[in-house]
Amino acid sequence: MSNLIYSINATLPIFLLIILGKVLKTTKIINDEFTKTADRYVFRIALPALLFSDLTENNVGSAFDGKYVLFCFSVTIFSIAVLWGLTEKFMKNEEQKGAFIQGSYRSSAAILGLAFINNMYDSVGMAPLMIIGCVPLYNIFAVIILTLKGDNGGKKPNMKETFINVMKNPILLSILIALPFAGPLSDKLGRRISTAIGSASYAIYLIGLALAFNAGTHGGYTIAYVCAIIGGIANSFLDTGIYPAVSEIIYKAPGVATMGIKFFIAIAQMLLPFVLGVAVTSTAAGLTSYNPLFYGCGIAYIVLFVLVFLFPLPDADQKASGKKEGLIDSLKHTHFSFESIAMILIGFTCTGTFQLWLNCAQNFAKENVGWADPSIMQTYYSAGTMLALIVTAFLTRKIKDVRFIVVYPAICLVTMIAVLMGQSKPLMIAGAFIIGWAGAGGLLQIATSVCNMLFPKIKGTVTALVMIASSLCNYTILTAASKMQPSGVMTMNIVLTAVGVALGLFVNIRYKKMVELAQQDN
Repeated sequence: MSNLIYSINATLPIFLLIILGKVLKTTKIINDEFTKTADRYVFRIALPALLFSDLTENNVGSAFDGKYVLFCFSVTIFSIAVLWGLTEKFMKNEEQKGAFIQGSYRSSAAILGLAFINNMYDSVGMAPLMIIGCVPLYNIFAVIILTLKGDNGGKKPNMKETFINVMKNPILLSILIALPFAGPLSDKLGRRISTAIGSASYAIYLIGLALAFNAGTHGGYTIAYVCAIIGGIANSFLDTGIYPAVSEIIYKAPGVATMGIKFFIAIAQMLLPFVLGVAVTSTAAGLTSYNPLFYGCGIAYIVLFVLVFLFPLPDADQKASGKKEGLIDSLKHTHFSFESIAMILIGFTCTGTFQLWLNCAQNFAKENVGWADPSIMQTYYSAGTMLALIVTAFLTRKIKDVRFIVVYPAICLVTMIAVLMGQSKPLMIAGAFIIGWAGAGGLLQIATSVCNMLFPKIKGTVTALVMIASSLCNYTILTAASKMQPSGVMTMNIVLTAVGVALGLFVNIRYKKMVELAQQDN
């Protein structure tokens, strides 16, 4: 009897609320316009806010179950695929297929489900894990299905329409807005989970691109766009999982650890042209295809996903510490000073230094130096990067990591001033080597390592902040550079690098205070 009363108390208020809504509608106290407005409010504001709050505030770390999330993810894809296949086979009306498929798989788990759980347990519990595994797929597939199978007035779906539809989806937007919290979630759930999510997402991204190519004009652009979104998610989780993980594994030399990541990235970049030559194939229609490479890399990430769960990773501290602070509380208790903000901004300036050089140096050599074919500069640039990663790794054992964030930008600054004023082939070659060394040879990774050391409790969070600053540079500075002459880009790079030198100098002067604050946080 007590169980019955408990169940009634948990469920009856929700059903009474539904009945009340029906009564108010029948008695015309509320009308269709009110209902539409309320629906928009719930769907566009209340529900996204609830999802965002659940993903960031609730302590899901202690109860996280990777198998459970993977189960939700797999079952959702399987059920949608089965429903889509059955609809295609048995439903004759093409105009109704899109709405029927979408209506068949979409549940009320995020609306009624969360309400029931909260009433029964005073907490949403593992519901956020279900949301992670299911809700993004609900909305991604809804856009794809309604775009491909919906009533488009006889017009073929195009990429622009799909893009607009995806970006207007409020729940998907709420998930994408939470992407900067991949770092905090890494701190909360452990490096294993972040790396696993990133690996699985990259596998979907790469294999999906191959499937998009095979689909051609029959939904290929839509698949590619969705895969691009997943690829961005993958990159966010891998950055915030791997960088802190390697610094925790090789804790005596975190700078060396993070530069090791850059080293293998550089190796992959060098090998890529040769791999492309081997992987390229031709389709029956005579089109060039790199699908074997996509499939191969996708399988590699699947293997990595498995290995992540088999090999030990630095999750012991998360488990040993017991109950973890919520995301917001963790950030509130962290001392973000002017010095730490300067460190994060260095992620912006150091990225600008080598990215602007890469995008303008050869054009500058052609137009201002009169060098017909300056492509050899790239070889010297790559050589400088590779040597820097090895030599700097040894130097960090003798010199504090923080010193490099002012010395290397200063070297880049002097080099670019000499290139701009001298304008000769030898200076361009020397400049390419030096910028490759001091600008691209692990400076961003060193900055990340210093931030991780200064914020030991939220390494994932600060890694995300540094990488966000780096990404913002790619979007803003490179966009501005595209509208300027090579000499103007070089001048802008000098100014930006000078700002980086000033930030690095400020951090070095105040470094002792930053270390003291880090010790207080511990």
